Formats: sequence, structure tokens, C-alpha cells
Amino acid sequence: MRIGEVNKDNYKDFLRILGVKEPKDLYKLTGKSIEDEFDHSHEAMEKYQISVGYAEEGMFVYEGDDSWKRIVDVPDSVKQRIIEKLREHIVANGNGTGTAEQGDEINAIAKEYWMTLPPSQRLSASWTLQKIQGAEGTRIMDYVRSQIPGWKPGQSFDTRILTDSNFGLGAGHLDMRV
Repeated sequence: MRIGEVNKDNYKDFLRILGVKEPKDLYKLTGKSIEDEFDHSHEAMEKYQISVGYAEEGMFVYEGDDSWKRIVDVPDSVKQRIIEKLREHIVANGNGTGTAEQGDEINAIAKEYWMTLPPSQRLSASWTLQKIQGAEGTRIMDYVRSQIPGWKPGQSFDTRILTDSNFGLGAGHLDMRV
């Protein structure tokens, strides 16, 4: 080791000589705080989260901004895929509930669609697809209740009630209203 060399074994001694009690206090020597080194603006945080794969561009929600909560046009093919996957899960579970993995499958369909959109339209498209899914789930649960008085989500039921009636819609009918 050379005289004056700072390494992993002696750096704390040098910090002590400089008057720094903790390595995190090193910023005090420069007259800055650790906060000065980082940009905490919304734009900088978004850019960072996108760059490390934590989020997708256009999918940030800020307190007080509900402008993205609006129903927008979504292709019927996407609506149909969401509804079919939801129905598949309800029948597979036989009790009107779904699993986290099944929710992930529906979310993957939604994400596949909204990633084709410009970032400024993604949140509204996601909101719309969630509303479609929720409306269909509620409609199906109401239909099951109409067929089985006293039934509650989570209780098993004969799923033929749904499959024999085209999920309470009758033959050849597809209802994709929100």
C-alpha cells in the first residue's frame, strides 16, 4: 500500500480525519445534502422507473388527476378476449371467484392492447378494460344469484347454469356494454 492510499480497509480512518463520523455524512463536506444529488421531479422519477422496467410509459397516476378516468373506444376483439377469459375463469373455479394467476392472464391481454397505443391513451384504455371486466363479472354474479337465491361469491355452484344459458345472455348473444 502506498502512503495516502485510500482503500476498503482504511477509508473510515480518512473520513474521521476529515471530520466525517458516518459515510452518509460525506455530503456535508461539499456543502450539499444527499437530496441535492437526485432529481425528485415527476418527470425524473417516471424516466427512472421506465428505464429500470418498473413501469410503462404513460401509466403513471398522480393524486388529484382523474382526467384519465374516462371510457374510450376499445376494439371489440379486445373486449371479447377479456370477457371470454373472465368467463373461462369463473367456470374453471365454479364459485364466481378468480385466482391471482387468472387475474394476471386478463391483465396480460389488457397490457398487450394498451401497449399498442400512444402513452397518452394508455391509462384511459386500461381504465375502460377494467370497467368492462367489472361490469361483466357483476352481470354474471347477478345472473347466478337470480338462478340460485341466496348464493354468494365464493360458494360453489353448478356452472352449467352459465354455460347452458350463454352466461345468462341466451344463444348467440354477446353483450359488451360498459
